[in-house]
Amino acid sequence: MKKVNIHSILSNFENETTTVDTIAEYDEKEKTLNYIEDDLKVKIKILKDKVIIDRKNTDYHLSLEFEQNQEKKCKYEVKSIGLDLDIIVYTKILEIDEMTQEELLSIVSNFAIEGKAEEVCPLGNGLINTTYKVITADNGPVYVLQHVNTDIFPDPDMLMG
Repeated sequence: MKKVNIHSILSNFENETTTVDTIAEYDEKEKTLNYIEDDLKVKIKILKDKVIIDRKNTDYHLSLEFEQNQEKKCKYEVKSIGLDLDIIVYTKILEIDEMTQEELLSIVSNFAIEGKAEEVCPLGNGLINTTYKVITADNGPVYVLQHVNTDIFPDPDMLMG
């Protein structure tokens, strides 16, 4: 399994923050990031427009869903004290970067490809790097373009060397 550095900062309505810096494993089958925090198993799933976080151990379970400008009903349970709550989570800001077709075609123009690039579309659903399929005019060659996540791989030249 691939290892991924996690750095996240969560804040509540009182601007109290919690910071997590850890290394997670990427499960390609489930497309999740998984790590252990103290005695909690943490699973994170990042989708196009939302993030789902599940934190649990034998006594505790917290399931959260974050979606831009949305209220989501989430679960918080502590078995040892009989606590079972539905909580409402409102996400004010959620940033999941996505590039436009025009931006992608502009990037492709910097590469020596055969033919004219007509379309650039996502290829797969990676959580670390972003991979695209480049389709050229007149049934020309198809290329794969990958954006390397420099938060995870700060020296992309070393990857290619």
